[in-house]
Amino acid sequence: MAYALPNGSTFDIASAIATSKTTTAITNASPALVTCTAHGLITGDYVVLTSGWGKLNNRVFKITIGTANDFTLNGVDTTSVTLYPAGQGAGSFRKITTWTPISQITEVAFSGGEQQFLNFAFLEDADEKQMPTSKSAISMTLTVADDPALAYVPVVEAADLDLQPRPLKLNMVTGAVMAYNAIVSITSTPTVNRDELMTRSISLSLQSRPTRI
Repeated sequence: MAYALPNGSTFDIASAIATSKTTTAITNASPALVTCTAHGLITGDYVVLTSGWGKLNNRVFKITIGTANDFTLNGVDTTSVTLYPAGQGAGSFRKITTWTPISQITEVAFSGGEQQFLNFAFLEDADEKQMPTSKSAISMTLTVADDPALAYVPVVEAADLDLQPRPLKLNMVTGAVMAYNAIVSITSTPTVNRDELMTRSISLSLQSRPTRI
């Protein structure tokens, strides 16, 4: 049994990402092995992966180096050829070269991710049946103290303008990391309430499932 408070956890947003490199294969293995000639990565790097396998596509992963031409995706099991059809996982990746902390967070709110269901019944049935379908879209809201001098502010404001996904990660006090790929937006003006901190809201619309590392 284990448990922990979130106090002391931190958020980072990617503020610089390298150009895309093509991958030629991903193995059906645990952990999954990615082939890319002269990938230039080091163990501990984070990448945004595009893949022919939808369950890996547009997700953020931490990697471990195998050789100069391959690397593994930490904690990723692709042994099932039903979920990951052999030979169809290739795509590309982009290395995250700079992380910028999002500091002075006062609150984190999550929504979505719930399992959705199809309810149905045949003519001869007295009762409905239920079948799981997809999960609802996930979003997060970070409430931050208003301070335009902080380094993350122009990064988030630029993301708000171009509406392109940005990698983010939550560094938990337990040592675990949650990695996200999300469209980021931020309120243009702070809240103004007497005797309360002036705050802004950063909204994260996840474009793929988070990765726990």
